[in-house]
Amino acid sequence: MVQTFNAFTSQLLGGEHEAILSGDYKVVPTNQDIYNAGSWRFDAVLQPETRSAFQQLLAQGWTDCARHLYPEGRKELYTFWVNEYAFQRNAGFRMDFVLISPGLVGRLRQAGVVAQQRGMDRPSDHAPVWVDPT
Repeated sequence: MVQTFNAFTSQLLGGEHEAILSGDYKVVPTNQDIYNAGSWRFDAVLQPETRSAFQQLLAQGWTDCARHLYPEGRKELYTFWVNEYAFQRNAGFRMDFVLISPGLVGRLRQAGVVAQQRGMDRPSDHAPVWVDPT
């Protein structure tokens, strides 16, 4: 499945149009992207194979918008909290991404997470992510 997805994304980069990939990738790329990697070390989102598949996407030429703009960012970039208590403590993960093709990088101005959505009644455990490639 990963090879099929990565093959498709590679074809997108070779196309005539710029592209944006956005969604829940079920991966926490680095320990900087999680509040406590040790307590989740056996979860699929932190496994070397999962992280490697994400790194392969980036190696194709895709840019992770949030990490590109905020290389030192941590808690302000979290997009997932396992429950309300974790959200209140901001003990989250960064698992939702907007990746852009190389031609859009120079137009990227802002990226963020609408974390307050997680605090609403009956929320998703994920918060929306956004970018401004003007």
